Amino acid sequence: MRVVTILLVLLAGGCALPLDGSCIDERRSLSLEGVLQPAGAAAIGNGTAFLGLIEARNYRTKHTSEENFYWAVRASGFDRSTVSAVHVHERETGRLLFQIPIENTNGPADVITLIFSPRPHNGLVAQWSVVYELLGSGSGYLDVHAGGSSEPVLRANLSPQFANWRDFVHSSCD
Repeated sequence: MRVVTILLVLLAGGCALPLDGSCIDERRSLSLEGVLQPAGAAAIGNGTAFLGLIEARNYRTKHTSEENFYWAVRASGFDRSTVSAVHVHERETGRLLFQIPIENTNGPADVITLIFSPRPHNGLVAQWSVVYELLGSGSGYLDVHAGGSSEPVLRANLSPQFANWRDFVHSSCD
């Protein structure tokens, strides 16, 4: 009877049997926010930046199965059609960590780039674990560039929003 009860609890919890190697039930996430402020010689406007990182792994093997990003960059005070790039950098060295695609520009006038569903990011320059650790430690900033210039027009220092960003927590199996 105990074995049946344990199996029912496991199945009701949304996970496959403990021996099922395909169960992905640990996730961690990192949420970052920053205020976009004028930067550089051509500085104009102001706004907000939000960045999220999500990692999922198999509870047993610890093999990573997902490394996804989501973002929202909004600003007022300039023509968003001039935005040529949105980058995330390491604060101490200025090293480029990744580029954020400019998407959803058909939204409200203050939207520079915005997505609603996490997705794998193909603009990653540095290794995922390095990016996750640097940003979680508060060592990153986001730049908005316009007109193809290497000088940013807006910059936001990215701050983690939760203290437990390193912790994996249980989630249901896929």
